Parts: sequence; C-alpha cells; structure tokens
Amino acid sequence: MAKGETWDAYVSGRVGAFLSYAFGEGRPLPRLAGSTIEPGGGVDNDDPTNDTIYDYDAMGMPLPEQGKLRKLRVRSGFYPNILTIGAHKTFGPNLKLTSQASIWGTIEPVFAKGSLPPNRNRANGGRENGVEADFREGYLRLEGNWGKLDGGRFLSIFGRGLSEIDALYGHGYGVGFPMVSRSQIAPVTGDLRYQGPTGGMTGFGVLAATHAAGIAYTTPNLSGIKVTLGVFDPATYVTAGWGKTSAPRPEAELSYDLRQDGVLVHLFGSAGWQPILTLTEKDSVWGASAGGRLEIGPVRVGVGGFMGKAPGINYAFDDNAALSSSTSQHSVTVTNDDGTMSTSMQRDYQLRNTRGFVGMVQVALGPVDVGGGYGQTVILQVDADKANAVMVSTLKSQTGITAALVYHMNESFHLDLDFINGAYKWYNGESEKLNMLNGGATVTF
Repeated sequence: MAKGETWDAYVSGRVGAFLSYAFGEGRPLPRLAGSTIEPGGGVDNDDPTNDTIYDYDAMGMPLPEQGKLRKLRVRSGFYPNILTIGAHKTFGPNLKLTSQASIWGTIEPVFAKGSLPPNRNRANGGRENGVEADFREGYLRLEGNWGKLDGGRFLSIFGRGLSEIDALYGHGYGVGFPMVSRSQIAPVTGDLRYQGPTGGMTGFGVLAATHAAGIAYTTPNLSGIKVTLGVFDPATYVTAGWGKTSAPRPEAELSYDLRQDGVLVHLFGSAGWQPILTLTEKDSVWGASAGGRLEIGPVRVGVGGFMGKAPGINYAFDDNAALSSSTSQHSVTVTNDDGTMSTSMQRDYQLRNTRGFVGMVQVALGPVDVGGGYGQTVILQVDADKANAVMVSTLKSQTGITAALVYHMNESFHLDLDFINGAYKWYNGESEKLNMLNGGATVTF
C-alpha cells in the first residue's frame, strides 16, 4: 500500500464461497441394549439430533434405525474470508520488524451466538444476522542473521507440519469435511448445522495446529536445518474432565529444507506438552508428530503422523470428551467425624492415547491441480473402557478419503471441486459415514 526507504505497509487476503452437499448416515444407535455412544466423534451428535432424517411408523414414531443425512449448504471453505494488514520496518542490515494482524470471518451469519441450541428467534430467519470479525492472528516479529522472534497470536508449532500438508496439497482452495466449533463448551467435531470454516482432512490423521497466544524463537537457517522453540497460553480439557492447568504449554519443532534442481524437500518433527488438573488429580498430556513433503517437478507428496497421550483428536490440544474415559474410577477412603473409615468410588477421567497418519498426493498439470489423500485417527481404550463396554461404546477411529480438482485461472482466481468421505467407528461396532461434495471459488489478493 505504501513504501519508504526503511519501511513498507501491505494488505492481502482472500474471499471465497462454496456450495456444499452432504449425504450419508445419521447418528448411529447403540449396538448393545442399555448402552450409550460416548460423545466426541461423529456427525449430528446433539441429543436429540438436529439433522438426521428418520423413517416413521403408522403412529408417527421414528423407527429404531440409524437414519440418513441430506443437507445442502453455502459455506466458507478450509479458510474463511481473510483480511490481512501489516507493515515492515528495517533498523540497519540485521534487524527487521514486522507487525501483522489478520481478520477472519465466515460467510454464514452466526446462528449459535456461543450457546446451544441455536437462537430460533433470530430476525428474518437469520438472514439479517451479522458476521462476527475474528481477530485470528496478530503478532510482532523481529528477525535478523541471529534468527527470528515472534510474539502475539500466531499458528502454534505442534501440528502445523500436518496442517501444511493438507493446505498445500488438499484443501487450501477447497472445503473438505465440516470440522467446526459448535460452541465454546462443545467439542470441535463434524457438524452440518453450524457455521464454518470447514477443516479439510482435520481429524482424519491431521492433528491440526491452532492459532494461540505465545512467544516463539526460530534459529537461523543452518544448512537447511531450523529449530523452533515456543511457549503458548495453556489449554484446558473441560469436557474431558480436566478443567484446570498450572503452567503454559511448551512446543518445539526441528525442520529441514532442501531446494535444488527442481526438487523440494521439507522434513519436520514437532512436539508439545501441557500439564492439566482437576480439583483432586493432576496429569499431563503430550504429543509428537513427524512427516515430510517432497516435490519433484509436477508431483507433490506429503506424509505424516502423530501420537501421544491425549494430544487431541481433531486439533492439537483440543477439548474433546473422547480424550478421557467416562467410566474410569478409583477408590477414595476418608475418615468420618466419628473416627470410622468409609470408601467410595470417584471418577478420575483417565486419559486415552491417540495416534494418526495421513498421506496426500497432488499432480500439477499446468493450471490444474489434481490430488487425493487418505488419513486416519485412532483412539485407544484404557482398561476401564474395556471393562465397561456394555455401558458405553467409545470412539475408535475417524477415517477420511479425499479427492480434489483445482483450476487456477490466474494467480488470483481459483476454482475448486473436492470430495471427501468421513467414516467414524466405535468399539461396540457402531459406525457412521458422511460424504461431502463441494464446489466453489476463491479470490486471493
């Protein structure tokens, strides 16, 4: 926008809109009589369900069947509308200051207003509701021959390598699966009703990074090797039963980059750790991920995976009920006022391990990108889950298969057609599948 001898100011962004058609199976019914399906995974998991279409008997009662999902939406994509403004300022040859802020906003009005169920008294059916501005990013950066220092709100370290694979080779100009935040207190999960943006392959082997307040230092490039160390505001696991924490969250990444003779190689390994607490217990969650990207001519390949103790299911360190056991307990003995001892059982929210992997391939045929991918996230049971399977069916896996076609009309206008199949399984045999067919356009500037 403007430029001086030692400074410049800039603006960039994107605007997009997509037609999205979802079809598949509704919320499953428990396989074992008297049991329940644990929340935290699947689509349309409200009680009662909002979008599942049931068949009815002659008395007007829904049949005891899984039902179906059919829904057509106009929604934001993997990225919503974004407006970024920033400025650079140099102070001599070895110090550069960058300040940048990005405002995100979906194209859909905000129906829920942070509460469930949605406000059904909205004016004109919601068409006149405004769109809230989300200051998703805002940071200061100092950099020189000594490295780079970021402070503010920016993309966290753990999970960003997996997020980049999906953004670059899958859904950067598309939609993917509806992986949206239903409210501040509900898990981030697939949903057809609530506003976007969507999540691409997030939750299907991609444990995605999130924007968080923090400070991070990145070393200078040492023959292609960089180390990034950061500390971020802590995450709590309220719906998983761990609503407190005692410390911020450290994260780190080791990466290697090579660009030579038309070949690009990017390798990464990252990790994060977060202590969490209840009123009476303490524990910690951790995660590690690794992977890489390879580009040779028109062929681009990205693979990666993650593992850890409750590091998240969809997003790194997200709050999800499926991260802890709903039936694990331990005995507590107390001394009564009369000197006698009494023992009771107390729920302890034992944390589960999760792991996942993803692979994506893209071929650039001139202005057309053709690609696809496969990914899966697995949640492992603890002993209490196995012992109480007749009571609760716990989430077992989330599997995604995707394909995408992108036509870049020029450097600013991009047309997308993508498909994704998301499949959920629970340990008692329940399953749910949802297909998403998306098409639309993105303008970048």
